[in-house]
Order: sequence, then structure tokens, then C-alpha cells
Amino acid sequence: MVSDKIKIEYGVSANHYNRFMIGSIPNRDKYYLLLFDGEVKNEIPYEYGENDFLITYENKYYLTFRHFKTNWKRHHDYNFRFYLKENKIFLQADIKGFYNETFEKPMLELKTQ
Repeated sequence: MVSDKIKIEYGVSANHYNRFMIGSIPNRDKYYLLLFDGEVKNEIPYEYGENDFLITYENKYYLTFRHFKTNWKRHHDYNFRFYLKENKIFLQADIKGFYNETFEKPMLELKTQ
């Protein structure tokens, strides 16, 4: 996957889990910090609570996820890997730190309106 096609945005409590409308980005305006857009733009803040991430690829695919932390002093390293599998773009996330998390999910198609 080409990194200049990837955009990662961040927000606190930007997402909620009863929000799902496949094809549209929920609460788009609540992702207030651009972390990556072909290159690193900002560092990930050290916030506690609901750390929400919005990842888009080519502005055609997206994925949101939450990394919940109960202590803002805990530092984490976020590693993302994108790959093609079963004709879909997948994201594999490996979050290292006090609140470790690893997952693999297919990105959703972003419908244009």
C-alpha cells in the first residue's frame, strides 16, 4: 500500500458504538487532529478515555476504532499495516504500551453522496 494515500485523524470521544451507518463516516467533524497525511503531521496526544481514530485510504475506504485508556500518562506506540486480502484492503494494528491491543479488520467502502 502506498503511504501517500493514507490519512489518519484523531479525536477524543468522536465515535460511539451505536452509530453505524456503513458507507459514511460517523461524527466526521469530531476528528480534530490530523496525525498522518502521506507523512507524519502531528504526534498522537496522551489522552485518557476514548481515543478515537479515523483512517482513510485514497478517500475511498475508511475504518474507525477506539483505543481506551484510563491513564493519560501511559505512552503507546501505534503501528499500522495495510494490505490486500480477498480483494479488500485490510488494516492490521499493533498497539504497544500499558494498554496493548492488536486487531485486523477490513476497511469499509466510503460511499460518495
